[in-house]
Amino acid sequence: MIRDRNIAPGAAIDPSKIAGGFGVMGPHRIHYVYKSTDSYIKSYLQQRVDDANLHTTITDAVAAATNHDTIAVYPGQYIETATLAITQENLRLIAVHQGPWGALSRTEIRATTAHDIISANSAHGFELAGFRLTFYGSNTYAAVRLASSATQYNTWIHNCNLYALSPGDGQAIVCGIDGSHATDTTYITDNTFWKGGDKQIDLGQGMRTSIRNNQFTQIGSTGKYGIYCPAMTTGVRNSFILDNKFFNAEGGACYGIYDNANVAVGDLMIDGNHFVGYSDADHCIRSSLDAQCEGANYHNHTLIAT
Repeated sequence: MIRDRNIAPGAAIDPSKIAGGFGVMGPHRIHYVYKSTDSYIKSYLQQRVDDANLHTTITDAVAAATNHDTIAVYPGQYIETATLAITQENLRLIAVHQGPWGALSRTEIRATTAHDIISANSAHGFELAGFRLTFYGSNTYAAVRLASSATQYNTWIHNCNLYALSPGDGQAIVCGIDGSHATDTTYITDNTFWKGGDKQIDLGQGMRTSIRNNQFTQIGSTGKYGIYCPAMTTGVRNSFILDNKFFNAEGGACYGIYDNANVAVGDLMIDGNHFVGYSDADHCIRSSLDAQCEGANYHNHTLIAT
């Protein structure tokens, strides 16, 4: 049997049919990850895909991948022992079976020890889609950390279910380095954020970040944030928080969106967001630039005055 190293072996796992793909990837490789205990998928893939492109851990697939490759992961729980360090350009890390807003998130990457799940440094064009990411219960660690030491641009995180292992602790997505516009053109769309953490999204000092159409469920009190803009000499630039839904599940004193000082007028637009269960409008959006950066946002269906 001839094994095609370059394109998917059948319509069931054709990458143009999964993760909102935009067609066949061309000559670049697709790496398949499956649970070694899943005998049916193992047999199916071994008959159709070159052995070098088959893996039983995501860690091995990341190590084998080069620029422009796709890593397609079959359902199951994957407990990787260290951070998945993405450095390749235009890499796609996608779950084979998925739905919008984390639905059908049968494919879980879980951190059971103290480390970030995924890091991406200079990995321009990185796409992450369709996973349940169960991150470690400590505010030191994140599910996805972008540009921790080098510039990262053109990132798309979508259709994921980001879940706190310990409610109220941990960080889901950290964008960039405080004091440096290290992340540029980051899209965080159509995800669900459950329970944690200290900061579900830390915008760092990101440029051209678009956080749109996500669902945030928060548990916690003071010091817990859905989207957090840290106070720095120069803050977030040319970014948007649009059309998200925020739910305060237990009525605590957490904040939906917290915008610290030093964001220049016009550099952060907050519009079309809905907040349910928060004690007051100030806990929905705590902004240093209310009048300049807010459009129409709603607290329990009441327009929040800027």
